[in-house]
Amino acid sequence: MRIVTLTSALISSSIAVRADGAYNTTPPRWEWNPEPQPLANGDQGQYLNLSSGVDIWYTDFGNRDSNKTPVLLLHGGMANSNLMFNQANNLAQSRRVILQDTRGQGRSPYTNFTAFHYDDFARDALALLDHLNIPKVAVVGWSDGAITGLNMAMNYTSRIDRVFAHGANVQANQNIPGRNDPIITSKSGSLDSSVGTNGTTYSTTGNFARRAVSNYTCESLSPTPERCSAMKSAVPT
Repeated sequence: MRIVTLTSALISSSIAVRADGAYNTTPPRWEWNPEPQPLANGDQGQYLNLSSGVDIWYTDFGNRDSNKTPVLLLHGGMANSNLMFNQANNLAQSRRVILQDTRGQGRSPYTNFTAFHYDDFARDALALLDHLNIPKVAVVGWSDGAITGLNMAMNYTSRIDRVFAHGANVQANQNIPGRNDPIITSKSGSLDSSVGTNGTTYSTTGNFARRAVSNYTCESLSPTPERCSAMKSAVPT
């Protein structure tokens, strides 16, 4: 299995958008926070009801006849699958592509659970793959999605062909990895997004300027828009 990690400056530096809507030219292009756009299948998707009672929105499209490994795309925290539109629409031309809105985010309602944890994110993704009868995937993840991809690679190795992890925290508290690194010493082999344990998902000092796009906000997509503020409070930023 091949794992590629790219630690992004998104973790610690700000992302600016000019008043006219154009991106600030100061950050390099790869540090931009992309504006969500439609998927090539018109954002058509459906729900998978997990045994835990959690509902996960997903979409599955692309070249199903391809002999190339299907790709699972995992978005970042407080976002949705449309953030990965560019990767999805391009990859779908040559292979099968699967996207899911992380539990409680995007079109996946914040119901029947009370906490956000990478172990749950990984189990949700695995349940989706089982539902679709997909034995093995390549994972492309950004930020929270990247950490989930690493979690899956460690705990469900036989199901993962390779991982491209962009902006993943190698250690939950973002210190230089060492012998006490929780990703190494944790019994579950996963990271914990709880501030009271190993740290936070994102930097607590970063000054993030998130660009709100009306068509793809939590309030406009979620079946439980009244819980969007609770979700944003529960997912560390």
